Amino acid sequence: MSCFFDTHCHLADANFSSDFLSQCLASQSRPSSAQKHYYLAVSTSPEDWLKTVELGRQYPHVFPAIGLHPWFVQDGYLQQLSALDDFLSVHRDAIFAIGEIGLDKGAGRPSMVWQEVVFEHQIQLAERYDLPVSIHCTKAFNPMLTHLRDSNVAGVMHGFTGGAVMAKQFVEAGMLIGVNSVLLNENARRYHELVQTIGLDALVLESDAPFGQNLPVSNPLSGLGDLSVKIAALLQVSEETVLEHSCENAKRLFLKGRDGSII
Repeated sequence: MSCFFDTHCHLADANFSSDFLSQCLASQSRPSSAQKHYYLAVSTSPEDWLKTVELGRQYPHVFPAIGLHPWFVQDGYLQQLSALDDFLSVHRDAIFAIGEIGLDKGAGRPSMVWQEVVFEHQIQLAERYDLPVSIHCTKAFNPMLTHLRDSNVAGVMHGFTGGAVMAKQFVEAGMLIGVNSVLLNENARRYHELVQTIGLDALVLESDAPFGQNLPVSNPLSGLGDLSVKIAALLQVSEETVLEHSCENAKRLFLKGRDGSII
């Protein structure tokens, strides 16, 4: 049985109707399904935390992650963090990761002072609750590495664009590398080199649906098949080997029970 673990998707986003999610996710949760599917459903702001958790309660193969994305950090960030603290304390048993969190130095983004405070607070929450993290990082790789090396967290660098050398440093800091369908672009040679450098032991698959590139229009959640074929070609292994390794990597990180066993 093939195993598809999408480690980064936004199932609570308004682009996904309840009818679409019901049709797609309900069929995958049936015992008779020929494929095993898992989704880490990330969130980005207080507006989608509750819906993300509710999806996890509705579908047993959806695993919620709760976080404050750097794009949505406001000057009232202390109130945002207080709301996050309260939400986690109430819904801890339904939450499997802290994310999507991170740092973004792109033009027009919120103050880096605010972002740094918010990110560090969420890293501390991950440590307190023994949860992995899903990290967004744009033009801030060195400060991000400093934060992670000073912490005791594991997680995924989502949609990583830092190149092979930088990727190895994040792997050494306890991170896995999230690989998405940008890899399908034939001119994405730097991304191809990254995958060939880190290999199967350090990567997981992600769609970033509904926002990811090169996703099937009819079902953006079905893009991991094409992605696994491309990775298999780059690493000269079978598609099944890619799916098996990436799924096990993700399960060890996100589905670890309180007793250390894999759910």
